[in-house]
Amino acid sequence: MNNLSIDEAIDIAMRNTYMLAMGYDTYENIISGEYPMFIHDVDDNITQDDLEFLIEYFETTEEYEKCLDIKNKIDEV
Repeated sequence: MNNLSIDEAIDIAMRNTYMLAMGYDTYENIISGEYPMFIHDVDDNITQDDLEFLIEYFETTEEYEKCLDIKNKIDEV
């Protein structure tokens, strides 16, 4: 993992799951990239709990646009 810190690995996993959940990237593309990490179980679909966890994370990084995107995704279901 090229000497990533735990925080960096968590951030990448959060962002990869976000990109996949929002439809901005594909699983195949992410796993063929440099850091194929996710916060969700890749054998299952992304759950509402996963999405809510993403919101909590992006609130801590003050990325409120992402929080709104995720909230809108939850409301679609």
